[in-house]
Amino acid sequence: MGKDQSKSKKDPMDQLLDASFEMRQQSKMLEKESQRAQQKADAEKKRAMGFMNKGDMESAKIVAGEAIRYTKESVNLNRMGAKMGAVALKLDSAYRTQ
Repeated sequence: MGKDQSKSKKDPMDQLLDASFEMRQQSKMLEKESQRAQQKADAEKKRAMGFMNKGDMESAKIVAGEAIRYTKESVNLNRMGAKMGAVALKLDSAYRTQ
């Protein structure tokens, strides 16, 4: 119960700084996830090429579809990470101007 009261009495400027920190951490996490998804996409592309070289076009199409999905996921994660980073910078700016 004591913890809840201390949170509610926190200075709004401290809350702003905390939110900025959390946004920055979230941005970094999303960028790392984006890199992992891109690595998976690259691995799937190699697998697709292997199936194509063997002449198994049906399997190559399926694996290539997975590679495309991972690539799109990577782009979306990277975009969201950039947005979170921008919000964190705006919060930092707001904190400094007060």
